[in-house]
Amino acid sequence: MSRSKISSPYLGRAAHESPLSKAPAFPLLAGLSISLMLLDARYPFWAVIIISLSAPAGWCLLGTSRPNRSSGPVIAALLIVGSLGVFYIASEMESAQKPEFADMPSILAGPVTSRGTVLISRKLNHGGTVLVSTPLGKCVLKFWGDPGISYRSENKGQKGEAFKPADGGLLSAGDYVAFSGFPEPLQRAKKPGGFDEFLYWKARGAGFILSSAEVQKIGVSIGFARWRTLIDARAAATLPPRTAGYLLAALTGSRDESLTSLHRSVGTSHLLAVSGAHVGIAFGIFWFFLRRFRLRLFLVSPFIWAYVFLSGAAPSALRAALMIQLVIMGRVAGRAGTGKAFNTVSAAGAVMLLCNPWLFWDVGWRLSMIAVLTLSSLTALKISPGGVFFLASPLVWLTTTLQSSLVFGSSPVVGIAANIFALPAFSVLFPLAFVCSIPALAGFPLGSATAAVPEFLFLRWERLSQNLLALCPWEISFTAPLLFAGMAAMTYLCAAASGFGAWRSFAAPAILCAGLCFLIP
Repeated sequence: MSRSKISSPYLGRAAHESPLSKAPAFPLLAGLSISLMLLDARYPFWAVIIISLSAPAGWCLLGTSRPNRSSGPVIAALLIVGSLGVFYIASEMESAQKPEFADMPSILAGPVTSRGTVLISRKLNHGGTVLVSTPLGKCVLKFWGDPGISYRSENKGQKGEAFKPADGGLLSAGDYVAFSGFPEPLQRAKKPGGFDEFLYWKARGAGFILSSAEVQKIGVSIGFARWRTLIDARAAATLPPRTAGYLLAALTGSRDESLTSLHRSVGTSHLLAVSGAHVGIAFGIFWFFLRRFRLRLFLVSPFIWAYVFLSGAAPSALRAALMIQLVIMGRVAGRAGTGKAFNTVSAAGAVMLLCNPWLFWDVGWRLSMIAVLTLSSLTALKISPGGVFFLASPLVWLTTTLQSSLVFGSSPVVGIAANIFALPAFSVLFPLAFVCSIPALAGFPLGSATAAVPEFLFLRWERLSQNLLALCPWEISFTAPLLFAGMAAMTYLCAAASGFGAWRSFAAPAILCAGLCFLIP
């Protein structure tokens, strides 16, 4: 009998397109995410284990119509990695359950005197906050009112005047400082939905806070943080304001407050965050310039990671770089073309949570993951490229609005229309701005004339976005119908991308919405 005529209950299209064969990384990502939510809600550990493992298992059972003989090793691997991941996450989260200095080294029981490099510097209404990398780990220096920061020469040992950089910040990234003070624990949110200082700074690697610390700038460090500061200063001095703002947002992750406010009003603030689009553009540029090298597949990785760390290593940028790295590793292993974007996104997200579980509470990471999972799942709907182009913006808006409305209070409806044109437009504007800004940054004659070209185009885009906002000024806040619509759309798209059959793809959101009815008071 010929091989093509063999009939087996283990073979067939339905079994081949099961979640375990098409997107095995997504159940792992879902299980880790569920465990983090439950642990933060202080569920008992035994309940966390049962729910975080049974929920992904139920997902796989619902999506598979026939058993697949090759699923055994996949199930075993997912159970092992998932169980170990939950145990590791639980050990990391244990300090969150205690109000005191449980997560702080014993050396921090008294006054702290140390030195370190400033990684993040932010000006706030009440003063300022800086994140510093020290031999004791990362810590936050918080200042209320007049911080009293001063600087001195390391050689002369003389104390100087109050240190306030030209940009109005307290300190600049890359500054090397000496500080002293008494440590305080990171505080949890005082009410549901409030700002959680503990989770925010833990996602950035900090373990404690020094309030009203005495700080002295004693020099500058050589590294990505210092390069960001130098590039920011050079661009601000030589480029037009809009071009400098957009270019620095893409290169160093710096934010201009006026641009941030403008884009937030029209739902396109993601354009100012270094994300997959920026990393993709950088990859395309590096790939083009390395096209004559036979080993460009290996050479492009260092350039991509250098760009990501230069831009501040935002979670969305790390996710995009990790996805590119996974694809490159697949091609090196001879598996080019066999990976699926949805599974690659899920794998990148799971790896990031295993490396740093606190990233789950970073708003940028969550919005980035939701948006990219939505976009990558559209390929499973088997619609034309034109249909994907027009469906992408409203679907991403629907799936991310739930999160953004919870964080920012509301989400602009005009973002549905604005984002249809925003990503294609800025995919051209960002490379154009970079090329046109090189003469001005290098100090060449007529450099300001070339930089005026992207300046004009950026201003035209802003005028267009404001006109769209005038036509559609409404905003939507968090409501129960929005919760059901967003969760149902996201669940359906993930089910379709995971290989669910037609009716099973509709059954998954129906089951989820039915469960939400019992959970929502």
